[in-house]
Amino acid sequence: MASTYTWDNILTFVKPYVRDIPTGDINVLAIDRINRTMWKRFFFHWTLADLTAISLSDGAQDYAIADSDFYRPFRLRLTQTDVTPDASNDVDILEFLPPQLNVQGGLYDVRAMSVIKTTSIRLDRAASITGSTTMQIDGEYQTVPTKITATSSTIVFPDDYVDVAQEGLKWAYMVLRGDNRAGGVAFDPRGLRSFTGQYAVFMSLLDDMAKAEDTIPEPVRFPSDTMGTARATGNDLFGWR
Repeated sequence: MASTYTWDNILTFVKPYVRDIPTGDINVLAIDRINRTMWKRFFFHWTLADLTAISLSDGAQDYAIADSDFYRPFRLRLTQTDVTPDASNDVDILEFLPPQLNVQGGLYDVRAMSVIKTTSIRLDRAASITGSTTMQIDGEYQTVPTKITATSSTIVFPDDYVDVAQEGLKWAYMVLRGDNRAGGVAFDPRGLRSFTGQYAVFMSLLDDMAKAEDTIPEPVRFPSDTMGTARATGNDLFGWR
C-alpha cells in the first residue's frame, strides 16, 4: 500500500469540521502530535527496523545499542554465527533484569533480555563464549517517531489509513479550541480506562488499524504472572493478554 497523501490534504478535509483552525507553527505541532500518537500506539511495520548486530563477549551481561533511533524493542534473539547455518534463539523481553555476572550461559541458556534507557541491552545472565564460538544479539526494534516539520510532508503510513489521521487531527484541534466534543480519557470506579467523544473515535480507528496490520505481538512473560501477562513493549488493545 502506497503513502501518497500529505498532511495538507488531511488539513483540507478537517477544516469544515472544526471552525477557526489556526495556521502556522501550531498546525505542524498538532500534526506531529497525531503522527507520534499513531506511531507509538502499536508496532506498525513502517515503524520497525533491524537491530544492528551486537557481538557478545565472554563474561559480559550488558551491551551497547548502536542504533541512535532506537525507541523500544520488538523482537530480540541470540544468534550463533560460527556454525552453518546460523543457530538462533528468540528470547522474552522483560521490563527489568538485575545484574547476574556470577551466572553464565550459552545460546539456549539465555532466556530473556531487557533494555536499559534505550542505550543498552542486558541478558538475564552473562554470556559464555568459549573457543571459536561467536554469538550476537539480533532482532527488530521500533524507531523514534519521524518528526513532522512541515504540513507538506507525506504521511508515513499507507493511504488506506488516512481516515485515522483525519479523526485524530479533528480531536487535536477540538482540544486546542476547548471544544466540548473533544472528549478524552475517563476512568470508572474500578480504575478501568475508557475513551470519550472525538478521542474515542480516533482511538477506536487506531485499534482497528492495528488489528488490520496484525501488529500486536505476543506478550512478554514474568515469573509471577498467572492468568495474564502484561507487555513490556507498548500497549495492546486492553493492556492485558
